[in-house]
Amino acid sequence: MRKRSIATVLFGLVMASGPPLRGQTRPPPPVAQLQENSPNPFYPATLIPFSIASSECANGHQPLVSLKVYNVLVQVVAIPVLQSSNGQVLDAIHIPCGDHVALWDGRMIGGSAEPTPGIYYSQLTVNGVRFTRKMIVRAPPGRKAKGSEGE
Repeated sequence: MRKRSIATVLFGLVMASGPPLRGQTRPPPPVAQLQENSPNPFYPATLIPFSIASSECANGHQPLVSLKVYNVLVQVVAIPVLQSSNGQVLDAIHIPCGDHVALWDGRMIGGSAEPTPGIYYSQLTVNGVRFTRKMIVRAPPGRKAKGSEGE
């Protein structure tokens, strides 16, 4: 009985190592990559590096790019600026492929108020494809975070 089960397992392994089925093909490479912001956690500002694959710039085309910062309620709270430009806001603009860095100075949309400490999300959109990463805003130096001793 034991010899029969080993033979069955070996047969299954040999059959499973064949060519991939139609649904098992490798996905295409990503059109962009959103890297972790630096520093993380941060206060008040952070740099957000990202890159756009050269395949998105075929025939001189420049992809449509946006980078937005969301709070945990999925509300847009900020739109970073492209560091290599003259403060161009990353909101539905055409930029060349390659490596880029965005700056979020910590200011919120519609005012100069600083974000409250907590979790935020940066979301890069390249030609409609989205990439999201978590960021952490820490409490300002000298200010205790909520829930710490002494409050």
